[in-house]
Amino acid sequence: MGKGKKAATRARKRKSPTLAYTGDHGTGTPAALSGTMLERLHHEGRPDPNRRARRRRIEVIDELQFLSLRQYQAAREIRDAYCATQKLSSGSPAKERVDTSTRPDAFAAVHCDVTSRLNRAMYAVPRHFRFVVEEICWNNTPIRKLKRGHDIVKSELQGAMTCVADHLGY
Repeated sequence: MGKGKKAATRARKRKSPTLAYTGDHGTGTPAALSGTMLERLHHEGRPDPNRRARRRRIEVIDELQFLSLRQYQAAREIRDAYCATQKLSSGSPAKERVDTSTRPDAFAAVHCDVTSRLNRAMYAVPRHFRFVVEEICWNNTPIRKLKRGHDIVKSELQGAMTCVADHLGY
């Protein structure tokens, strides 16, 4: 190449934009999107070739790294028991099973079972920690949104979950 000649330049390849996930992911409003994430579907162990995804609610309990396994299991039991009480009034399979039953006391029996599960899980929570447990495990409220210091809430939650884990035998 001589001094006066320009080097031949190759045109840059433009990167194609990443395609959005396909499928119905809800309304797309800020209220519907808060606290959720898109999770890519897998088909036979590989990512779905059609780029489909599902919207999944982010659980605060799953994000807490400071809980031990016993404390995590106790928090999950409280959350699952509370969700079972909420599902009973919203048309869950338990409610459908009750509606199709020929026995009139079937609703009372299922309601008693669900309530007993929640009472058993919450029995060991000390009264002064109950607010923190209800906000985090029941309402899925992040620790940063509570009106207390992060370290205080963290220690209260750990103490309460240790009591519950001991009570439930985890």
